[in-house]
Amino acid sequence: MKAVIVSCYQHHEPYVLKADKQRETFYTRTQKWLYDKFGVYIEDFRFQPEENTVEAEEPLSAKRLTENMRRLKRGAKPVTNFLRNLSALSSWHSVYTSAIAFIIYMNAAWHGWAIPLFLFLAILRLSLNYLIAR
Repeated sequence: MKAVIVSCYQHHEPYVLKADKQRETFYTRTQKWLYDKFGVYIEDFRFQPEENTVEAEEPLSAKRLTENMRRLKRGAKPVTNFLRNLSALSSWHSVYTSAIAFIIYMNAAWHGWAIPLFLFLAILRLSLNYLIAR
């Protein structure tokens, strides 16, 4: 007969209902090892109480509104620049730049490197933004 094992995670040790500890299966040993290694981290995510923070609200003023609009404009500037550059590239505003970009893209797509190329360019751009902002 096989030993029936019921896991009790509060005590961090499985209980064996039939006294046959030598016949533990690979699955139960692996489950016990995984729980011993990672169980504490899993339990941390089970219950997280909500933190109620009450912020003092300031009355809406013209100064605060213009400050928020300027901040929005600064935040949206990289997105609008990207869309403007993408539009110029797709409308062949600069023929040579568009041709070079098209050839590089088609070569990457042909060899299956289109997604890694886009990821590399995104990481490169984010790195440049970080270095410029410092």
